[in-house]
Amino acid sequence: MVERKSGHIVFISSVQGLIAIPDRSAYAASKHALQAFGDSLRAEMYQHNINVSVVSPGYVKTSVSLNALSGSGEAHGQMDKSTAEGFSAEYVAIKIADMLVNKDKELIISQFLPRLAITIRHSMPYLYFWLMARRAIKTS
Repeated sequence: MVERKSGHIVFISSVQGLIAIPDRSAYAASKHALQAFGDSLRAEMYQHNINVSVVSPGYVKTSVSLNALSGSGEAHGQMDKSTAEGFSAEYVAIKIADMLVNKDKELIISQFLPRLAITIRHSMPYLYFWLMARRAIKTS
């Protein structure tokens, strides 16, 4: 890609790369790292005319919640209601295809509440931290 001075690198992250919720510690950490890697690589590849995009979907109907690890390292082991009600993989694929055509740098595919949480996290972090602490108490 560098030699050709063209290309497009796409990272599939998660809304949890932008915000983190209880019972997803390891998952959120990995997605935050991926977000940062994509953001850094985007700046580095700009001079080579290589596009870098980070896709951050919200809940998608997959088995990810079954395999999620909690902060203690234990498997979450259950299908969350939010995951079960998530976007279909086909819908997400269509959105990603549109992103590629438009050469967007970032794509967030999310329902209203996660989008609101992203806004709160960045504009009112103390409120966000309090809300997540309350959520953690309910899930314990």
